[in-house]
Amino acid sequence: MASDLALRLLVLYYRTRFALVRPADFVLTGIPRSGTSLLSALLCEPEDCFCFNEIFYDPMTLPYFFAREKKRLILGEPVPVKMDADGSLTTDTMEGEIVVARKSFPPKRKGVIVGSNVNIPYLDRLDEILAYRYRVIALVRDPVYTLASWNSAKTEMLPEAHVMDDDMNPRWNGMRFDSTDRVGRQAEIWEHYARLILDLRDRVKIIRYESLCDGQQATLETIYQYLGVTPPPQTRDLKNMNVDSRFSGLDRIRAAVAERCLSRQVLGYH
Repeated sequence: MASDLALRLLVLYYRTRFALVRPADFVLTGIPRSGTSLLSALLCEPEDCFCFNEIFYDPMTLPYFFAREKKRLILGEPVPVKMDADGSLTTDTMEGEIVVARKSFPPKRKGVIVGSNVNIPYLDRLDEILAYRYRVIALVRDPVYTLASWNSAKTEMLPEAHVMDDDMNPRWNGMRFDSTDRVGRQAEIWEHYARLILDLRDRVKIIRYESLCDGQQATLETIYQYLGVTPPPQTRDLKNMNVDSRFSGLDRIRAAVAERCLSRQVLGYH
């Protein structure tokens, strides 16, 4: 009881404080399999920026998390990250062996800004996050390849892969589906979150996965400018993974997308 009251008072304090001045820190989110882990890793490269990838899930206490980890980054102390087997920050949480561990980095500048990346759990509570006045970046991807990725073998554990009545992930218990088809329901999920992001486009910076990969320099420059951080001296080569030969069942997926993903056109997917 006492700890719960203390948490509520802490949240109230931060919300009151952050309502007066927009904080420099940010939130990264998006529709799953749209490249948020990739962008999260890229945003760790500037000297004055760092983004935590699927580490902290509670939007209510983000200011506390940011303040704590920012001090550690400035001092060069270990912070929690998701890494590939070779020790590098992961760019795809569904690829290979992923390890969550504490790792030290070269000390960041004193004015470092910090971000946190989580997909659906943040999208579902985006109003709460925006109440803190954080800058928010939301990633989207062509729904054809998004759904194709949800149905690939390596993503079989994703909640988005389990949408049927006899195999329903609890995440979707409150969602009403019109379709009785697996891919049709997945298309409805994509449309639900695409519409949510579009409804908030005056408060959220929308980035397309395709623009990030195919127009990397220009897209990253707009993101760095939006966040107010210094671009790193070098950028890495990115590869657009929207390749038909990597996926199966695309005809069925394209039919479901054409019928149910109406927001795709507003986002530039025709």
